Amino acid sequence: MKLGKDIICSVVLIAALARPSHAQVPRDSALQFVQSFLTWYVQTVIPHHEGPAWYAALAQETWGLSPELRAALRADSAAKARASGVIVGLDFDPFLDTQDPWQRYEARSVSRKGPRYFISIYGFRDDNNMARLEVIAEVARRNGSWVFTNFHYPKEHTDLLRVLRRLRS
Repeated sequence: MKLGKDIICSVVLIAALARPSHAQVPRDSALQFVQSFLTWYVQTVIPHHEGPAWYAALAQETWGLSPELRAALRADSAAKARASGVIVGLDFDPFLDTQDPWQRYEARSVSRKGPRYFISIYGFRDDNNMARLEVIAEVARRNGSWVFTNFHYPKEHTDLLRVLRRLRS
């Protein structure tokens, strides 16, 4: 009888440990959201879009951008459209932190601070499979969906919202 209880307890414990924790589900979901965006953006938008590729993501409602991020990017693109003969606004891809995109990008790791998740994005050159941390996407859940709230640039020790505020002033 005791052996039967021990087996049942062991099975329940193994099942509990094998099942992903509730806390892991949002991490995995955030990682998948960012990777899906990267795949769409790098494979579909960049090769086929004239002008800044990020304009396509700004116009696309599928990829949630927080209201603050969307407004700041729209203000930057409007300022660029009004300017003539001078360089105004972003002069790099704000989602990849580059002027010359790598062949592919991977969302690799997730960390969490309160309700925000930070996903490290690595760029790869296919010729030597070299990987390098390029940008960290910040995402949060809003109305049951993931939205990008910012993009952090580790090499420059800044982020997209800060860059856009600086350019606006």
